[in-house]
Amino acid sequence: MIAALTKKEPNSYFLPGIDVWFTDQTRGEADVFGLYGGRVLSGEVKMSASQFTNEQLTHDIALSTSLGVDIHLLAAVDTVPQTIREQTAKLCSDAGLDLLVLDKSELRRS
Repeated sequence: MIAALTKKEPNSYFLPGIDVWFTDQTRGEADVFGLYGGRVLSGEVKMSASQFTNEQLTHDIALSTSLGVDIHLLAAVDTVPQTIREQTAKLCSDAGLDLLVLDKSELRRS
């Protein structure tokens, strides 16, 4: 995943698998967090896009918003269906985030 991100944007630096604690004592975890071409990115990576339920997407985007990122990453090892892409794009737009989607078509090129 990180190889695919840095291939698309060489001036990038990432921490895989971060745990965060907020001042209100809530916790969160992101599979990827870092700088992507000078912008802050955070997101989730799944083995199957079917794991991106509405609840999961809402949770992940809320975490990205709390972290103050610019770009939310949605990535899956298989193909991310258009319906999930559109649902995530709407949620990100509502939250003021840009969206980056990676799936097997981009990951296999890395």
